[in-house]
Amino acid sequence: MPSFHAYVDLGSNTFQMLIAPFPSFEFREVFSNDGQIYSKEIFVLLRHAINAQGHISKAGLSRAQKALMHIRSILAHKNVQAIYVTATEVFRRYPSAQKVLQLAHTILGVRPRLIDGITEAQLGALAAQIEFDDVTTAWSMDIGGGSTEITFQRKGRMLFEISLPLGSTHLTRKFPSVTTPPISSDLQMRILDYIRRQWEKIPIYPSLSLIGIGGFFETLRRLTCQRQMLPDSFVHWQHAFLHHPKSHWLSYPIPNFRIPLLPICALLVRSFMEYQQTFRLYLATFSLKEGLWIAHCQNSPLFHRIFPESASTDSTTNEGP
Repeated sequence: MPSFHAYVDLGSNTFQMLIAPFPSFEFREVFSNDGQIYSKEIFVLLRHAINAQGHISKAGLSRAQKALMHIRSILAHKNVQAIYVTATEVFRRYPSAQKVLQLAHTILGVRPRLIDGITEAQLGALAAQIEFDDVTTAWSMDIGGGSTEITFQRKGRMLFEISLPLGSTHLTRKFPSVTTPPISSDLQMRILDYIRRQWEKIPIYPSLSLIGIGGFFETLRRLTCQRQMLPDSFVHWQHAFLHHPKSHWLSYPIPNFRIPLLPICALLVRSFMEYQQTFRLYLATFSLKEGLWIAHCQNSPLFHRIFPESASTDSTTNEGP
């Protein structure tokens, strides 16, 4: 009989939580049953709360505290046996963000684990691998606020992973005009030239598919009601993101903070698809928190590297009566 565990991901723009059965090995079946899992996303925008000197604002700390208190209130009403919390790029880059980790420790009662970019990439790729188990060879891309994680996998094996400073918020700070379409051809070329220099760190692997993870791809999935997109369809939406003013998107099912990020994300994806000559874009619903859950249920060394104490705890949990 499975118990329920909570997996919390503290990110640059959002705090996300998944409450799911442990152990479980029927991941897709569990997600098709609404009574089995609980998923929550809270917009915190920590990167927006950190100034040029690297200091976090009181408003940012207040938003983080309210989000953590909300998470705690949800956990109090769920039958959760264990909580696992990770923290990603913004906490690696800015020492002032450690104040949020201290708040999380106090409010949730567990110490968040700061993971590196490669671990972040591996967790996202694992989630993509399970969600799209019929795609045997693929790149995956997880666009965050401060970094973008990219992996290549073939038949369940990860052959390459990298974390690059190409997060959506990071790029819009470097090119602030990209948040206010229409975007001129000159600005598009300057951005694409900057992004392409980062691709030089990535080998060319033959694959027709890219699996997109994170908020931008979830937005595309909502807008198109599609599981996958072909290049012509993506070009149509890219054109819309680059040329329609922000006000155009206010009536669509898009969180307001993501609207200014649409053009830069579209350019980032377009550039990578052209570089690797991928023909098909899959739009994921799973993300890092699902990757944590999957890694835990699979008794993965990856999960135990993040939470070393879980190895002994899990062996007790999995014992029979």
